[in-house]
Amino acid sequence: MTLSGRTMGEGFPAGPGPLYAMTAAAAIVQAITMSWFVIQTGANSGAAGAIIGLYVGLGFVATAMFAEVLFAGRHPRLFAITAGYSVVAAIVQGIIIGFMG
Repeated sequence: MTLSGRTMGEGFPAGPGPLYAMTAAAAIVQAITMSWFVIQTGANSGAAGAIIGLYVGLGFVATAMFAEVLFAGRHPRLFAITAGYSVVAAIVQGIIIGFMG
């Protein structure tokens, strides 16, 4: 919380409920998109799905977040935490979808 310059609970006047709902909706969109990538590449294993998740995480998510770090003046360690989490989430999502495919 120190790196973001906010305190715990600050900035949620309506409570965290709407934020969790929007986050869940975004995760569903990400899962549908990841599924499309996995299907288009013909990946049919967890390992292949993990590689696609790594490419998506590093190629799309982390690079977009990096631009925000540069222009918003955020701390690089905050980028490492948030982008690292998103890349790992994309890899796990790719593994799950790869196993299902």
